[in-house]
Amino acid sequence: METTWRRGNKVMGQKRLSAAIFAALLILVFATGVQTGLTAQEITRLQAELDAKGATFTVGPNPATQYDITELCGLVPPDNWQARAFFDAMEQPLAVEPLPSSFNWCDLGACPPVRNQGGCGSCWAFGTVGPLESNILIHGGDAPDLSEQYLVSCNSDGWGCGGGW
Repeated sequence: METTWRRGNKVMGQKRLSAAIFAALLILVFATGVQTGLTAQEITRLQAELDAKGATFTVGPNPATQYDITELCGLVPPDNWQARAFFDAMEQPLAVEPLPSSFNWCDLGACPPVRNQGGCGSCWAFGTVGPLESNILIHGGDAPDLSEQYLVSCNSDGWGCGGGW
């Protein structure tokens, strides 16, 4: 009886060891083999696709392409936000002359530098502060450096790295 138990225990120990080795191999394979972000080949394919469609913007490698999309997106719309949003109807079009075929505020120096949110899902804060900085620059001539971190840390709605609005 004791021999059978030891033999059984030895078999169970070998199974546990095999399972642990298998788990460690899976972790190594997936931890190093999973591609986060966009590969150079994917960026090239995307550039060709955009060129074929006549896009007026360019894409290329940047700090954001090193992250998986789930690490970059943190937009969490509040329930029923449309009911509290105010929209003014436009009575007449704003443009009174033909629009150029392309236009880029960055060419006129009215864009803040690209920033990196790291692993924090705070795209909502960066998507708020960047346009605000541009508007201040366009209308006031100053180039402010506002704080995305302030929005993430100090907003009263509790939005943070886990997403926001």
